[in-house]
Amino acid sequence: MKKCYFSNRIYKHTVSRDVNQELSHSLQLYNQVMRAAYAWQTKHLRTGNKPYEGSPHLAIKKRFQLDDYYANSAVQQANALRTSQKELQVLYLKQVDV
Repeated sequence: MKKCYFSNRIYKHTVSRDVNQELSHSLQLYNQVMRAAYAWQTKHLRTGNKPYEGSPHLAIKKRFQLDDYYANSAVQQANALRTSQKELQVLYLKQVDV
């Protein structure tokens, strides 16, 4: 694999097919984990019942057999998405009331 200097981008045509497949799989898994974390948080807020035991981080880690970094990142990303949607809803309601 080529080393990248002064860049955080990886171009598909510059790496091998195996690396492309591994990166694609990692991205798909991360998106799946993030969607699950968001769905669990939304369900918890709507019903008041947790669809998991303990913390969402540990539940995601256990269900998808991930390390702490990926599980924690997905849960934090889902929190950020949920928070931004709340703020957008408030802004939208202010515009509708005007």
